[in-house]
Amino acid sequence: MSKTIIDLHLHSTHSDGKLTPPQIVKKLTQAKVNFASLTDHDSTAGSSEFNALAGKAGIKTISGTEISADQHGIGIHILGYGINTGNRRLLGLFKKQSAARRKAFDKYVAMFKKAGFIINKNKYGEFRKIKSVARTHVFRLIWEEPQNRELCFKKYRFKGTGWLQSEFINAFMELPGQLAYAKKKNILAKKAIELIHKAGGIAVWAHPGIEIEFKNDKTLNKVFKSLVSHGIDGVEAFSTARSLTKERSKYLCKLAHKHDLIATIGTDDHDGTRIGTLKIPLKYHLEALEKLHQKLTSK
Repeated sequence: MSKTIIDLHLHSTHSDGKLTPPQIVKKLTQAKVNFASLTDHDSTAGSSEFNALAGKAGIKTISGTEISADQHGIGIHILGYGINTGNRRLLGLFKKQSAARRKAFDKYVAMFKKAGFIINKNKYGEFRKIKSVARTHVFRLIWEEPQNRELCFKKYRFKGTGWLQSEFINAFMELPGQLAYAKKKNILAKKAIELIHKAGGIAVWAHPGIEIEFKNDKTLNKVFKSLVSHGIDGVEAFSTARSLTKERSKYLCKLAHKHDLIATIGTDDHDGTRIGTLKIPLKYHLEALEKLHQKLTSK
């Protein structure tokens, strides 16, 4: 296990990823990642296929999902690992979350259309069938039309200098008053953690502080303190998210050690380009795996 490289945050076409489970397994093999988890948003639909194919490729896996939740009015994500993917309560939550996602998706699209953006009806219908449809799908729906890109740049002065998808969502859909803001009702973080525990799993705060509402460590610490009181088992200390700088990762590791939590590692990959790109010391991979095992066996 001394050469174990983990990636515990991956998305497939079962939510807002561009790759199928088989394609993700191929990418993991090429990147020499040998312990992974498929964590689609509010879904475990691809888990069985992913785990089976990964196993054949010599990659160890753990079942996973990523649940959208609210804490102090901020939308955050809670990763669930080692869960029973057939748990009725969890599947019931996914059904409710799916309905909320589709309702929000329709609102987003309607507002962009009203603002003069072109909507490809076929692509819209295709995305709407996805149970875990997300704002990333809205971005793709809008951005794939050249006239829409021109409208963004010229009329709305969208800069789009780097991570287009994140910048687009932050500019048009993230906060009240923006062109296509729509509040999606999520489960409370406390309830999400409870459901994960009742499904036999452990709960981890995904990419802490990535949301636009986290403007300083004071807000992050407030949310973290609440999550600890709710029984959170870990924090994703290492991610490709831009907000997780080396300094922030060190800070999160310190918090994890102080509160006996897991400091996990995950690229949050959606298209295969991030898999294998996290270059961090091997000791963090081994520590995360050991702590993950301890938490799961203590449940």
